[in-house]
Amino acid sequence: MGSPPDPRRWRLKVAFEYAASIFLDGHRIDFDASRTEDKEQRRKVVGVIEGRLFTVVCTAPASVIRLNSARCGNGKETRSYG
Repeated sequence: MGSPPDPRRWRLKVAFEYAASIFLDGHRIDFDASRTEDKEQRRKVVGVIEGRLFTVVCTAPASVIRLNSARCGNGKETRSYG
């Protein structure tokens, strides 16, 4: 896994391998994040990676998941996660 991002910086890039590990969190939550202009189904996944809350937006156009973005979770996502 890559190194964890600094929680003080929201626009820090997160390595793909590191972000993909969100799917290992058995308590992750998954929301519909689709927008009509995108013309594809998007999912927002909120979960913990190495003790820190992250949010990943992804699509699953075929048999693979494509990660669109990853960042530290915000206050609303933290409350949703519990």
